[in-house]
Amino acid sequence: MTGPIFPDVLTFTQILAGKPSGQSVEIRREHLQPGRYLLEIKKCRLRGHTDEFILYPSDQPYVIKKELKAKQRPLILDLTTDYDPENNR
Repeated sequence: MTGPIFPDVLTFTQILAGKPSGQSVEIRREHLQPGRYLLEIKKCRLRGHTDEFILYPSDQPYVIKKELKAKQRPLILDLTTDYDPENNR
């Protein structure tokens, strides 16, 4: 998977007095007040990302670009042959 994707979960939790406030906001195109936030991004089959950042006052959009890595998963092989490997030595 390459290129832009849309996360399954995109939440911002404001950090107050050094601790997450406990109120997460799932957002797509909402406006956030300036402050310190904990960002959580999740997408199926990819490792999630959590990051803390400060949103400063500005009229300009705040662009967030993060790269999500694929989760490792087991690979199971079921091999069959048209001969008996035990008798073919």
